[in-house]
Amino acid sequence: MVETRRVQYCTATAMALLLLVFFFVTDGAYGQYPEIRTLNNTDPVFRQHQEGVNQYYQAAARNQGQPPLMVYQVKPRETDTLLSIAARFSLPYSAIASLNRLDSPEIPHTRNYLLVPSMPGLFVPATPESDLESMLVQRPSANAIPVQIDVAGSPVSFRFQPGEDFSSEERLAFLRALFRSPLLEFRVSSTYGFRRSPFTGARSFHNGVDLVAPMGANVHATRSGRVTETGYDTIYGRYVLLDHGTGYESLYGHLGSIVVDLDEQVRSGAVIGKVGNSGLSTGVHLHFEIRMNGVARDPMQLLPRTGR
Repeated sequence: MVETRRVQYCTATAMALLLLVFFFVTDGAYGQYPEIRTLNNTDPVFRQHQEGVNQYYQAAARNQGQPPLMVYQVKPRETDTLLSIAARFSLPYSAIASLNRLDSPEIPHTRNYLLVPSMPGLFVPATPESDLESMLVQRPSANAIPVQIDVAGSPVSFRFQPGEDFSSEERLAFLRALFRSPLLEFRVSSTYGFRRSPFTGARSFHNGVDLVAPMGANVHATRSGRVTETGYDTIYGRYVLLDHGTGYESLYGHLGSIVVDLDEQVRSGAVIGKVGNSGLSTGVHLHFEIRMNGVARDPMQLLPRTGR
């Protein structure tokens, strides 16, 4: 039985554009969405999806109005990845990732089904829950379409931005290669790499970056993680070390004070301390390091360019 239903929309203004989404009733995880059982043209629902995708690309090429948005569901196989699924559907992986609220390429084992849109674009939630979504909500939304879709059994209010893709920084965040800034505002006084020691004048390797900020400024966790070390070191002064669970660690040194406890779980952006001048320091600043499997990385290659 085929039913035509209207997606529930957030009516922010009387001029909000309404999209019609056609649903099939199935026995899948999300019963209101048509299920694609085979990712080839032997499946009539797959063919219908591909027709919708082609209609979008043709309309975009001709600068015509877009076709209605449709949402489907598919059950990933053990060998599937988000990137392979997106390729089979002729869609950028950003469309499937943002619709399913995935903030990394891994498909969670708890997701028996994934939702698949009929056109490229970004689904930006009204209430962000991850670093990636916090970046997405900052996008201009002049052409966004408000829509409500059930994701993993819960209704989510999105603004759908047709045809848009991840920016370079959003892509890095999705690939778990990007950290957020530990300070809202700062000036880099010493970069990562070899330098002349400000104390001995000898050439030595600087494992992090020195970020100048006002005394007492909040220092933020650059990604969610667990406090694995905290205390006082003769060089780093008051410091905090976070383990982010993916081989990455971040270290914050020369703090004026520490506001987290050992083994505490902290969310990305949480205040973990205050800028200070403790330890072997030439002035008020934050010494910041990022390590991957114990090896120091250049933090400035992993931080967003904004706010520098």
